[in-house]
Amino acid sequence: MTAQDGTPSVDDDALASPAQTYPGQGEDDGGSPGAPAQAGREGRIRELIHRKQVADAVAARSAAEAAALRNGSQAPGRPQDYRAPEDYTRAIAEQAAREAGAGLMARQAAQAQEVAARAAQEAWSETAAGFRQWVPDFDAVALNPNLSISPVMADAIRESGRAGEIAYYLGKNPAEATRIAALPPVSQATAIARLEGRLGANAQSTSRAPEPVSTLSGRSGGGGKTLEDMDFEEYRRTRGF
Repeated sequence: MTAQDGTPSVDDDALASPAQTYPGQGEDDGGSPGAPAQAGREGRIRELIHRKQVADAVAARSAAEAAALRNGSQAPGRPQDYRAPEDYTRAIAEQAAREAGAGLMARQAAQAQEVAARAAQEAWSETAAGFRQWVPDFDAVALNPNLSISPVMADAIRESGRAGEIAYYLGKNPAEATRIAALPPVSQATAIARLEGRLGANAQSTSRAPEPVSTLSGRSGGGGKTLEDMDFEEYRRTRGF
């Protein structure tokens, strides 16, 4: 996606839809049957996200050290350029040490990047598995191949503790996904972070709201719709979570 200038803020209109929550993410989910399992999954996700962040930091530091060693190395030159043979031998040894150190740091950076990638993928898998239990159309909406999700956005979403919600929200709001994908890379990450905060705030507000009054048909908030015809918020209320 071609980047263009723009602000990283999330449009208020795009967030006007009801908050999207599922068991284990609201404040009052402690009594639900799936709460312990969900709490364990969320702990695992936080652990994986932390592992990725640590690995990313190690990769960045190691790559920088490798670059510094390579940039600081100079060809030893010819033996006749030195006053004594031992000076030339020392220069050869120092150059070899710098090259070995640069190689070591580069390998360490690559290994850390692999750890970060695995942790990110595992965190996403855990998040998707938990969200999929409560949202039947999660795969069809969040994993829509036509959705504009850049690599930067995908990384930012996987690092979020609300990855499933963000992915599902963007799937339900493709214009918002396209807008964010058109921003510069740093602004994309910032937009995803702000979206996470707004969804979290909306979820907390929803968790404190009173339950809707049941209709005479026995459905709650669904307006007589079938499960397949409901949006996420209607499905959430109907199922009582």
